[in-house]
Amino acid sequence: MTASGPQNMTVHARVYDASIKVGDYLGVPVGGAAVAVQLANGTSVMRPTPASGMISLSAIPLGNYTATVSYLGSTFHGAEDAKASGTASVRFLVSGPDLAAIAGAVFLAMALVFLALRRGRAAPRA
Repeated sequence: MTASGPQNMTVHARVYDASIKVGDYLGVPVGGAAVAVQLANGTSVMRPTPASGMISLSAIPLGNYTATVSYLGSTFHGAEDAKASGTASVRFLVSGPDLAAIAGAVFLAMALVFLALRRGRAAPRA
């Protein structure tokens, strides 16, 4: 094709939108997970998840894409078909809020045991 001046052309391309949702086993969104996506055309996309745990990929090419999601030392590897998938979900066993809740519960239990033992020693003996 030879162009002698500006022309308008329509290029038909098969591209799709997809999302990756990262959460914990309770379904709580995980922010701060590192997501690396390798698209079918070789393009790499890397970004952290926001507080919503969801990243969106726009206009990705037809074909399979692979995703690697890392969070708190755990890594998930998966592959999806851009045409077939809308939202891919990744679930980790624990998240930061889960760990904070567990640590808080352990601290509270230890404090209660400590107080109970201390009161037991202070009680007068007959």
